[in-house]
Amino acid sequence: MNNAFATAISCMDGRIQKCVSEYVSKQSQAAYVDTITLAGPSKIISDKQSGGVIDDMIFRLDISINQHGSNYIAVVGHYDCAGVLEDDETHKEYILNSSRIIQQWYPHIIVEALWVNEKFEVEVIHQ
Repeated sequence: MNNAFATAISCMDGRIQKCVSEYVSKQSQAAYVDTITLAGPSKIISDKQSGGVIDDMIFRLDISINQHGSNYIAVVGHYDCAGVLEDDETHKEYILNSSRIIQQWYPHIIVEALWVNEKFEVEVIHQ
């Protein structure tokens, strides 16, 4: 890919920020990672909960893609998430569903579903 920017949509939990940024940067070969953080963003997107929050997320994604040239989006969830109280398997389904929705919004962009485990290792969630 060799791009200056990539994008991560992840939980606001500070414990996962470093490993997510490092993984996304390496995976996308991007020098910089734009981060869009919320508590449990995959559930918000998957459930289409709040139009205002989703509109804001799209606004931020548009900047990352159209202004920064990002061509890679990671949708990230993690164990022990305070924003998603369901079990890990349900949380992973939210992440997969969210990645599908985002892929529909931006069909020309690579979208990857990621999970951060209890060891703070990033894993790809396969569909």
